[in-house]
Amino acid sequence: MRAFDRGDSTTVIGPDGTASEFRGDSALLVREMLRALRSPLTVEQLLARLDTVAQGASEARPVVEEALRLLQQAGSVGGVSGTGSEGRRASGGRLVLGVSGAIAAAHTPLLVERFHRRGFDVRIAVTAAARRFVSLAALRALTHQAVRSSLWSADPDDPAPHISWAEWAEVVLVAPATATTLSRIARGDCSDLVSAIALSARAPVILAPSMNGAMLDSGPVARNVAQLTEDGFCLLHPSFGLEVAETPAERRPRHGSMPAGEDIVAVTEHVWLRARQRFEEALSAGEAGRAWEAEYRGTAPEQLPFHVDVLDRDLAEELERVPRPAALWEVGAGLGTAAKEAATLGFAVTATDISPRAIELARARSNGEGARFVLDDVRDSHLAGQFDVVLDRGCLHTLDPEGARRYAAAVQSRTRPGGRLILKLHREDEPRPLRTVRYRASDLQSLLAPGFELIRWAESTLPGAVEPPARAWLAVFERR
Repeated sequence: MRAFDRGDSTTVIGPDGTASEFRGDSALLVREMLRALRSPLTVEQLLARLDTVAQGASEARPVVEEALRLLQQAGSVGGVSGTGSEGRRASGGRLVLGVSGAIAAAHTPLLVERFHRRGFDVRIAVTAAARRFVSLAALRALTHQAVRSSLWSADPDDPAPHISWAEWAEVVLVAPATATTLSRIARGDCSDLVSAIALSARAPVILAPSMNGAMLDSGPVARNVAQLTEDGFCLLHPSFGLEVAETPAERRPRHGSMPAGEDIVAVTEHVWLRARQRFEEALSAGEAGRAWEAEYRGTAPEQLPFHVDVLDRDLAEELERVPRPAALWEVGAGLGTAAKEAATLGFAVTATDISPRAIELARARSNGEGARFVLDDVRDSHLAGQFDVVLDRGCLHTLDPEGARRYAAAVQSRTRPGGRLILKLHREDEPRPLRTVRYRASDLQSLLAPGFELIRWAESTLPGAVEPPARAWLAVFERR
């Protein structure tokens, strides 16, 4: 929001620097509009709100719409969709931010704020030199967590920070990364906490060099950068910035500075998203079938982490909203709890699973009543016909990216226009390593576009044998 009031005028400055100045009654109108639009409103709702502070405002609709156009051009007002999902805080992962002793460390609070806006849970480790440039008290206030600088915990019973934090992290970022820190990591030197975390992590590690350009281009530093790149670290390309070693009057943009905060966040989010969608084992259809078959044959039903004897209440409520009779396809039916309950609600149920043992157990548990259980792989489905509802309680998030794309094609081709796709998936903030892909609303919308429209996105849980229940999203899509 680039706007200011002075006297009887209000000035709004656009992205290109163009200023729109409103005076008198127009300024009062714009101020009331900006006050009202702190929460999303339609044009009709906005006019009704303006009427409460200035009678007759609704009769001046052309003036209001012109003011809205100017405010949108300036970037002060933006559109949102009706699903409400875009208004949510973005959902990021678990980030360990390592800060070393370059002047760019002074920007750490702003960088942390940007990561928080993207939904990342941030823990911060600093080198001794970094403490010259940034306040640990400020970082604690921002994160509401202790900022670590030592390899050792004050409590001897606590786990070593460089191990526990490296295991906790879904992505590690060292920004700024000085020549000294790059050297430590390149040589496997774990003498300080930041380098020890970077070397202990199994999550992706991103390094953002920040130093004088001549230092960056020197032979030893260039060799370290090349070695780190070869070793699999993500090396950000430096940007241009001012050399603070020079007097202010002599400073000119020079290469070697850490990239801008928004660029660092964009790269980090990209690396994290790519990593969370990769499994340690990329299973083919046959391998996946054998893996699930071993799971069902080797584990008692009551010990399967996802199994329940009663369908989740929110899933049952979603099914009750659907007019019956209706045809329902359950993907990844497991032991048939959801299929059995859907049948009692009046659905004609076809329940599929990739494991023959799961199908065998589900049929036995249903006593042959209600649901039809079929051996089928959603990534290469041989089902015929279309369904009014597709129900998925925890199948999609077990698939790799290629499997997810095939899943999307299968459910799209087999869901009638106006039909529903009802999903449960693990949330990004579920702390346990459950080997599932964590989707955000925007990820699912991209995967299922253009065939489906998101109509509901709510926090939920995925009950099972593990306590407490895993955090989950409930997503409901409508077939266009």
